[in-house]
Amino acid sequence: MTAVDDIIQLFSQELGISPDQVFIAGLGILLLILFILATFIAYFRILVHIAAYSYPVARVKAIGNPYIHPDNLEFLAESNTLHELFGKTKESGYDIKGEEELRSTDIDHMLDRVYIKEYIQLEESVPASITPFFQAFHSLLEIEQIKSAVRSVHAGLPPETLQQNMIPIGLITPELIDIMSHSATLEEIISQLQESIYGNALTAALPDYQETGITFPLEYALDRTAIQEIHKSVIKVDDVLAGPVLEFCGTYTDLVNLMTLFRASAAGITTESADRLFFPGGAMYEEWRLKQFLELPRIVDIIQQISGSEYYESLQAILPIFEQSGNVHYLELELERFLLRKVNALSSNYHLTGGPLIKFIVAKKYEIRNIRALAHALEDGIDTDTVAPFLLSDRVLT
Repeated sequence: MTAVDDIIQLFSQELGISPDQVFIAGLGILLLILFILATFIAYFRILVHIAAYSYPVARVKAIGNPYIHPDNLEFLAESNTLHELFGKTKESGYDIKGEEELRSTDIDHMLDRVYIKEYIQLEESVPASITPFFQAFHSLLEIEQIKSAVRSVHAGLPPETLQQNMIPIGLITPELIDIMSHSATLEEIISQLQESIYGNALTAALPDYQETGITFPLEYALDRTAIQEIHKSVIKVDDVLAGPVLEFCGTYTDLVNLMTLFRASAAGITTESADRLFFPGGAMYEEWRLKQFLELPRIVDIIQQISGSEYYESLQAILPIFEQSGNVHYLELELERFLLRKVNALSSNYHLTGGPLIKFIVAKKYEIRNIRALAHALEDGIDTDTVAPFLLSDRVLT
């Protein structure tokens, strides 16, 4: 007999039960111990993740997004000069010189730099478990710089204009900006990006650009690549923490597609011409379904087709204003407000991990856009009350 058999026999005699019963009881106890260990390890893993997120979450909560809140926006909208406006925002980290001779391009460039700086600081502080998502989201910033180069070269602008407008971020290094600025054609621009994640998509879109003479095919290729990168990042994020990333990716893609759908419908684009309008990966609507919506004669009919969704509930509230004005911009604004509410919900639901980080960087984009709109209004001598309804907050300013 083995030692195990001896032990089973001993317990059998002591407890007055059969050896088989002793074996089954022992096996049950072993399985219970393994279950407790597995539960503890999983719980410990979650605690480790929460600890890793404590600093970046505390940081973004301390900085906050003050200029998506109605009261703070109303306070900014009371500014009478650029100097006063940027003086108010300085205490929230917007160190922008508010000289009155600033031009629109200067304002835009400085605000873009603020966003990129804030994004880089956030990306450097996030835990490794969610880094793949922020590295992919980073591509949305890169493609804006590439689009700037594409538009500048397409328009035949001088090299110094392109250099002044572009901001280094990721693969868009100062050296690459210098090379792009001295490129005579878009073919040269694309050749410089051939080894990047954008190279193949841009090369494939080049014949369409050459045939149509418009930059849309190239810009669409960049957008599609960036969104694909964001979706691919989901499987690279630790599965325990993928919830907010997965929810954001699906909702963001849906909203981008719905905005495109409304613009396409308003422009009279047909289903047959919609092959390169929409992006895969939406939470609710696939590409084929969005193309079908273009068969409907009116945007109002399209909105009725998405009844039952969260998007419909949001859009329904703005329908009277849209029908009166006929301007799809009101629908786009409402979808952006929906995204703002979505990331606020993610911040609450996943408050110890990725939720506040995603909310911070998305809301920061809208915060900067609000400041930009008010700054342009002041520069152009427009009453800030005129732009107030178009600012992004939890509610429309009155």
